Amino acid sequence: MEYTPRNIHLDPSRQKTMPTLKAHSLIDTTQAVASFLDKLVQYGINKLPQPPAQLKLQRPLGIYVPRMYFDAEGNNLGRHGTLSVLQVYVLPLDHVYLIDVTTLKGAAFDTPGKGGLTLRMILEDPAVLKVFFDVRGDSDALHAHHSIKLRGIHGLQLMHLGTLEFVDGLQKLPSLEICIRNHAGISAEEQDAMPALKRAGKQLFCTGFGVFDERPLKAPLAEYCVQDVQHMPTLWTAYANLLTKEKWALVLDMSRARVNGSQSVEFTRTNWNKSSVPVQFWSKPGVGRKWGPFY
Repeated sequence: MEYTPRNIHLDPSRQKTMPTLKAHSLIDTTQAVASFLDKLVQYGINKLPQPPAQLKLQRPLGIYVPRMYFDAEGNNLGRHGTLSVLQVYVLPLDHVYLIDVTTLKGAAFDTPGKGGLTLRMILEDPAVLKVFFDVRGDSDALHAHHSIKLRGIHGLQLMHLGTLEFVDGLQKLPSLEICIRNHAGISAEEQDAMPALKRAGKQLFCTGFGVFDERPLKAPLAEYCVQDVQHMPTLWTAYANLLTKEKWALVLDMSRARVNGSQSVEFTRTNWNKSSVPVQFWSKPGVGRKWGPFY
């Protein structure tokens, strides 16, 4: 199912200003999965690319601009819940793909395109850079339900931390919504419109995230998913332009640590603090709360 881009407008049914959304498609058949993968191959997604024209690094550090940006939704997302939708914004295509994992199950990851490429291969390939905001819950769900071992991950939340001179007094990690508001360069009108779309989605899962497993997927939920990934490339570039080589190394190391920790048998939602600041980013490591493997 294809959706066209939507600009800021006044929704007559709710009298709320709604934000701009990228064009997006629901991938809910094996034929659609194969077609999606063929498009990725056409644009050389599994090869080292030239930097996209719309995103340029001011200080190249040997890191090319990733072209795939991910998020996931589910009912209690993780090993003890479900993985319902995997959102993928493909930068060269300027398009968001919503992979319907509830409908496709394992076929979402193991259906090949014409060249044999599968989504599993992309997710597990360390040479294909993939951006998540906070990868821990997504990695936990992908690994537990589909045995996918993520590699080649850039954590946007960690990149943001790396741009800060001091984090010692930071009480909690920022959310993706806060980062978009503060660093994505969107207009004041767009910022004012964003909460309306969030509320429309949250109203549907106010009694539980099981609505992400209901089919057909409701339009407000699809739009909620799109908004979460469409600003990630701009954030990545904004943060990458401020990172030193030392902070880049720390971000990459901590991104790997988050993935590895989320795949361990000890990882559960009760033993990791989603909002704690990793002490590796502190100016005085070792002071205060002890670092754990799931930060």
